[in-house]
Amino acid sequence: MIKRLLSILTLSVLLMMVNPAHAVFIGTGNGDLYNLNVSTNTSVLIGNSGTMFDIALDPTSGLLYGLSGSGFSLSLINTTNAAPTFIGGTGSGLNGLTFDSAGTLYASGGNSLFTVNLGSGAASLIGNTGYTSSGDIAFDSSGNLFMSAI
Repeated sequence: MIKRLLSILTLSVLLMMVNPAHAVFIGTGNGDLYNLNVSTNTSVLIGNSGTMFDIALDPTSGLLYGLSGSGFSLSLINTTNAAPTFIGGTGSGLNGLTFDSAGTLYASGGNSLFTVNLGSGAASLIGNTGYTSSGDIAFDSSGNLFMSAI
């Protein structure tokens, strides 16, 4: 019983530490974009952005980016109406997208890791991961990068 109460207290403290300035967006397979309220666990449909392979929110600017066109295009996504604005071609088929805390955009595709230029959309190869990306990459609070793989 004490262990359960301690777990609930720990979770409550962690949820209180969530910064409301860091929005949580969810993209679906059909292109719908939702805003998730983590406090109430409810979501609101913003609109349809078209098919996006992955989306990522820049922690430094609050801008939302997405991969479309089989992962060969980077777009800026309007967080009010979900309208995408094409930035440029990535030059590689990408399916995973995330930002580090400094605002550098990283992408995964095939068995490779890339950085992506926010102005042009061009992807620059960092190297081979040894695993085939299944579409999700994320940094933890210590700066470690994790990737889902096939």
